[in-house]
Amino acid sequence: MSEVKSTITFRSCGTLCSILAFGPNAKMALAKAKARIEEIDDTMSAFKPNSFLNQISQNAGKSPVKIPGDLLMVLKASLALGLESGGAFDISCRPLSALWAFDEVKTEIPLGIAIEGALKKTGLSHLHLDAKESTAYLDQAGMSLDLGGIAKGYAADEAKRILLENGIESALINLGGNVLGLGAIADSKPWRVGIRNPLSLEGAYFTILEIHEESVVTSGVDEQFFIEKGKRYHHILDPRTGYPAATHLLSTTIIGDSSMIADGLATACFVLGIKDALPLLKHYGYRGIFVQEDGGVYANFPMSPNAMV
Repeated sequence: MSEVKSTITFRSCGTLCSILAFGPNAKMALAKAKARIEEIDDTMSAFKPNSFLNQISQNAGKSPVKIPGDLLMVLKASLALGLESGGAFDISCRPLSALWAFDEVKTEIPLGIAIEGALKKTGLSHLHLDAKESTAYLDQAGMSLDLGGIAKGYAADEAKRILLENGIESALINLGGNVLGLGAIADSKPWRVGIRNPLSLEGAYFTILEIHEESVVTSGVDEQFFIEKGKRYHHILDPRTGYPAATHLLSTTIIGDSSMIADGLATACFVLGIKDALPLLKHYGYRGIFVQEDGGVYANFPMSPNAMV
């Protein structure tokens, strides 16, 4: 492996992104990867008024919107995961997340009638995709989409593709916690990724994973939450109820080949809880680590005996 090393750090997809790459063409490859990530953000962001994703939401109940092929592919993958998870993953739940507003300073529970109203504006059965025409259509006015649980993973996969196309055989991509390792580091050693202890105020790791050509994605609730009458209300909502997922989990970490799939599974598995998440992980052939509120750690694969929070 070449020892020529380059790094790039920037903000995109609503988070801090960093990529480390080795190789003589690393600097050029990183610039191309950054441009592609930014292009995906411009296309798939729920927070950019002119994004193609928002055009679908703005035309809900009106007319289909012609969209790029990459967005169509991510929407298809989202529909498949929504179906396979029994609705635990749902990109149409933006009316709910906007109501709870965890991205703002939120300290109160929405009224039940408001949650019921928002639920009526969700449901993947209302999203219609036409592959031949490359269009997407929400058939009910007031609906809106959010790919925050899957688009970063797709962006990481695309960054990997571009690095490979430009001769990069060793890199570590980190898009706000969506981590993807390409090749190996010096001396053919695998990349090592720390999994944060959600109970640690200092952000300490409770285990270290070694990965090769894999992605690691964690969904957790230790940052966006508030306490009301002794109960924690966090930002990972159950699309089926409209309330924060009540699975007694603090985080889920998913390890697998595709960062996009791992991204979506991290949310779906958190909402499902350990018991119902295991068949889904088996279906995809991915590994998972679950940290419970009582500090217990469960994984569907052998872990280090020291992996405790």
